[in-house]
Amino acid sequence: SYKAKMIVVTPAVTSAHRSVRVGGRSTMFLHRVVGVALAAAATGGLLAGCGAAPGPATGPVAAGAAPVASQERHNQDDVVFLQHMLTHHLQTSTMSDLAHTKATSLRVKTIALRIKAAQDQQITRIRNLLGAWDAPDSSSGEVPGLLTDQQLQQLKAATGNDFDQSFLQLMIAHQQGAIQMSQTEVAQGSDPQARRLAQDTITGQQSEITQMQKLLQPT
Repeated sequence: SYKAKMIVVTPAVTSAHRSVRVGGRSTMFLHRVVGVALAAAATGGLLAGCGAAPGPATGPVAAGAAPVASQERHNQDDVVFLQHMLTHHLQTSTMSDLAHTKATSLRVKTIALRIKAAQDQQITRIRNLLGAWDAPDSSSGEVPGLLTDQQLQQLKAATGNDFDQSFLQLMIAHQQGAIQMSQTEVAQGSDPQARRLAQDTITGQQSEITQMQKLLQPT
């Protein structure tokens, strides 16, 4: 292909040499310039015709092309924490419902409703995270602070001021168990959302414990 290109170029230069004149004299300088330009064009066409292999793309990698492993932010401690907290919070709702119907003190009723509202919001967050991880929402093993069946039955059977006192005492121990689990999650968990939930639990439930301890003090 190289020889073919040169045959085409040579007559073009010769033709230009014969046809262009200024004042009866050949413009040799002009012919040389035209010849060089045509030769360069022919060489460029030859290189393009040979099909040089394109180089590798060097543009930025799209965000969606990130390795899947980098998206796996949670570990087994996160999963166990959320599963245990879900079991814990569901029992909290049961205890708070009892206080709503059986407590005699308005302040006990009020704090029970406040606790239930806060933990219902966390239940939604917990289920959303477990669902996103395709993890079951059931727990196994001991859950700190969880009431035994016997303790729950005794609370259901209590009435009047005895119920108020039992509810506050059991709920304090219950919330302390949640704080214990949350502290473990902050230390050992890796998912930012699960760790944030744990920190929210520590802050919120410590405040609730302080309020309930004040209600237990004789007035």
